[in-house]
Amino acid sequence: MGVFGWRCSLKNGEALVEAINEGDYSTIIDRLEDCFREINQALPDDYDTYELERDLEDLDILRENIEDDPYSIEEEIDYKLSEFYDLCDGLRVWVGA
Repeated sequence: MGVFGWRCSLKNGEALVEAINEGDYSTIIDRLEDCFREINQALPDDYDTYELERDLEDLDILRENIEDDPYSIEEEIDYKLSEFYDLCDGLRVWVGA
């Protein structure tokens, strides 16, 4: 177990936080995808392929929504980020930065 009880630390977490700080929705979605894949690789028994595919489908929908209406996407991105951070907290995964 890692520092302070974290089971793993996401290599892509810092890039996600940077994208969040910049408010770059397209990059946030891309970095979320990287992080979800990383969690699945690190903890496949706790975050399985089914859960990964479900989250990747949600991200694909967000990508489509950005293209359709880039100004109303903020709430949807915030909701997905909230779900992501809840997942990380539950699995004791350190996002970083």
